[in-house]
Amino acid sequence: MVSLSLVLGWIQQHPAMVTLITIGSVGLALLYASLVIVALTRMPADYFVTRRDPAVGPQGHWVRPLMGALARNIAGWILLLLGLAMLVLPGQGILTMLMGLALMDFPGKRWCLLYMLRNRLVNRAIDRVRSKASKPRLIVPRE
Repeated sequence: MVSLSLVLGWIQQHPAMVTLITIGSVGLALLYASLVIVALTRMPADYFVTRRDPAVGPQGHWVRPLMGALARNIAGWILLLLGLAMLVLPGQGILTMLMGLALMDFPGKRWCLLYMLRNRLVNRAIDRVRSKASKPRLIVPRE
């Protein structure tokens, strides 16, 4: 109980800082929620059915595809870590982890994504977001 009293004491001593942290947290949560909604609604319904080849640049140009893959993987890791944190903090943790995994490149990626999507609650949440945007349901293969 000593640590709790220290935290409460700090909060009482720094009301302006607590207010700024609260406003920043709410603002980032709203921004993040809107980005997740945009990503889910822009995803093609057959994203998990159709195999897509990675974009390949013109012959001899390897820097742009490499930088794109690096940026996608870094963004994916950030979203995955944020999603893990949101499992215990306010936010859409599982959807965030799903978006992070979708961006990353690693062996077994497809299996992980499909395993999460086959969860009834996750699938319902995604379908709800997509239906509000007048988009068709995601097609999730059974096997």
